[in-house]
Amino acid sequence: MGNIGYFLGCSSPEGFHSFFGELCPAHSGGYTYIIKGGPGTGKSSLMKKINAALTDVGIGTELIYCSSDPASLDGVYAPALNCLVVDGTPPHTLEPKYPGAAQEIIDLGKFWDKNILRSQRDEIISLSDENAAYHRRCRRFLEASALLREDILRLTLACADTAKIKRTASRIAAREFGAPTGRIGEERHINLSAVTPDGITFFNKTVEAMCEKVYVIEDENAVCSSTLLSLLRGYALSGGHDIIASPCPLDPSGEPEHLLIPALSLGFVTSNRLHEAELDGAVKINCARFTDRAALRRRLPRLNFTKKAYGEFIAEAADSLKSAKEIHDKLESIYISAMDFSRMDELAKRIAKDMLSRRNNND
Repeated sequence: MGNIGYFLGCSSPEGFHSFFGELCPAHSGGYTYIIKGGPGTGKSSLMKKINAALTDVGIGTELIYCSSDPASLDGVYAPALNCLVVDGTPPHTLEPKYPGAAQEIIDLGKFWDKNILRSQRDEIISLSDENAAYHRRCRRFLEASALLREDILRLTLACADTAKIKRTASRIAAREFGAPTGRIGEERHINLSAVTPDGITFFNKTVEAMCEKVYVIEDENAVCSSTLLSLLRGYALSGGHDIIASPCPLDPSGEPEHLLIPALSLGFVTSNRLHEAELDGAVKINCARFTDRAALRRRLPRLNFTKKAYGEFIAEAADSLKSAKEIHDKLESIYISAMDFSRMDELAKRIAKDMLSRRNNND
């Protein structure tokens, strides 16, 4: 399996929601390199260089992308080395809990000319405040979107045949999960989909890379897919399978919207008009089969109105992130002008070498 990518945090109705704290824990022998620096100081570029150095010698990595700028990296995780390199600046601020022993800080501030930055103090403060304002606007629209999503769930819950969903979940679990292993599985969280400046971004290639068999659950109303995935999650964990759960960005503490079981090379993903899951060879489950269509038709006028507003509010949230990124790009240009990047290659090689030195320790 080659590189895989995902988000580990995203904009939500709660503000920025992060799963960074779950990855590479110190008590499991993990080691984290926490990069500090301003916008445009080369954090993402440094991580891309480190990733290239690792993959060149056959180390598989997981690429953690930035949901505010999906072309940039927030982190590189090397499972075989139990090492993580991560952007430790807001909104996913990380600080070393066991400095030197399990984490270390990589300070890119030592490569900037502070006199250049001080000379543009007012511009930096103004742009930073404007950027933050757009992120607050995004949050307000996501809060409204979450309320509309709840209304959609309430409207359609009464139309769902939960007994049929339970029977389907039981049959899939019996067919795919095998006999219980006698242990309880462990759960890890990532974001396979998130609201970004480009709209809703979905990592379909990650699903294809991790899973030979995928079930695509087609559901425009969320309630049936949510119920089915909640049941499958329970069956997988109780059967002793470790899982990767990806919740909906509008309910980051809720039930999974996507579910991966790497040891079985098996995945379950939700598909709807906001993020269509187009995966070759997937087994499709259309949630219309679990719906009382006559009951649903009686609710269609209100449901269609709510869905239209829901889609428009999501679009406004994404547009706010797009505006925030444009401001962030201006900030980056200021910091780029103040940076000395000549030592970045050397720094990337040093970090990669240090990570690789852990290979023998983990064998």
